[in-house]
Amino acid sequence: MLNHHLAGLLGLGSLFWAGHQIHVSLPINQFLDAGVDPKEIPLPNEFILNQDLLAQLYPTRAVFRKPSRPSRSDRKTRLDPVTWGLWLTDIAHHYLAIAILFLIAGHMYRTNWGIGHGLKDILEAHKGSFTGQGHKGLYEILTTSPYVCHAPFSLGVPVDSRQTKDPLLT
Repeated sequence: MLNHHLAGLLGLGSLFWAGHQIHVSLPINQFLDAGVDPKEIPLPNEFILNQDLLAQLYPTRAVFRKPSRPSRSDRKTRLDPVTWGLWLTDIAHHYLAIAILFLIAGHMYRTNWGIGHGLKDILEAHKGSFTGQGHKGLYEILTTSPYVCHAPFSLGVPVDSRQTKDPLLT
């Protein structure tokens, strides 16, 4: 399977899972935390269709702008005090970030038929503010260097030394 198909599959799967956690798991978890009997909790599709149920759970409708977190002293652990697990909002945010990462990365592959973008073209098309030349030669350094694992560190040295205004480099 082509890499961009895998990236799309993983990206959309993560996006759908984040949506499931936000629209299904969070409302059910709110009912369970409030002490409602699990047999009395409405079905998940009723949360999406019935706005009155959501208004009962989240009266201000600002649940995602102001997540309900414990006090500042309890937040150091970043754990839900009821389940001693991660907050569902943190997990949903993680899957949303992974989805965005995979969906963007899926467009950076060039197929055998010339569809998509090549990493070399992306690097060389980016015009830097200092040189105006782009990152010409950077792709070759990263892919052909015998010390590939040290290449990112060695590229950071000239950037850091420019900030110190070394007379030998100017």
